Amino acid sequence: MGGVSDVIESKPWGSVEHLVGPVAARVVDQDAVVDKMQLMPGGYSSLHLHKTRANLFILISGRLDVIEYVRQSTGERPGEGLTAEQLSEFLEADAKRLDAWREVGRSALSNRGDSVTVPPNKAHRFEVLEPSVLLEVYWSTTAEPVDSQDTHRFWSNGRQV
Repeated sequence: MGGVSDVIESKPWGSVEHLVGPVAARVVDQDAVVDKMQLMPGGYSSLHLHKTRANLFILISGRLDVIEYVRQSTGERPGEGLTAEQLSEFLEADAKRLDAWREVGRSALSNRGDSVTVPPNKAHRFEVLEPSVLLEVYWSTTAEPVDSQDTHRFWSNGRQV
C-alpha cells in the first residue's frame, strides 16, 4: 500500500508531496493517487491536459483559481476527438501560441473543502492568489492504471512576484 512519501518535488509555484500511491486510495472504483500541494502566491501551473486521467482538487487552506480553456479556432477541448497523432500535431503546431486558447471557465477555491473536478481532455491550469495547501486526487478513466506521464503541457508553469 502507498503512504506518505519522503519525496517532495519542488515546482516554481511551490511543491508537491506524493501522499498516497496508486493502490491505496479508491475513487469512483478506480485506483487513485493523492498529492499534497504547497502553493505560493503568484504561482501558476502550466496550461495542460490529461488524455485519460481525471483530477479532483480539494482546498485545505488559502485561495486559488482553476481555469479551463478551449481551442480558440474551434471552441473544442483540445484532446476531444483527436487521435494521439493528431494531438501531437496540434501540440507541435499551435498549442504553445497564446492566441490558440480561450478561457471558458474559472472555478474559485476560497474556502476549506472547496473542490473542482477536471475531466480528461480539459485544458486547465491554476493561479495561486494567496499561500495555499491543496490536495490533488487523480485517477484513470480507462481500465488501465493511472499513467503518471499523461500530462500534455502547452504553456510553462512559474511564479509572478
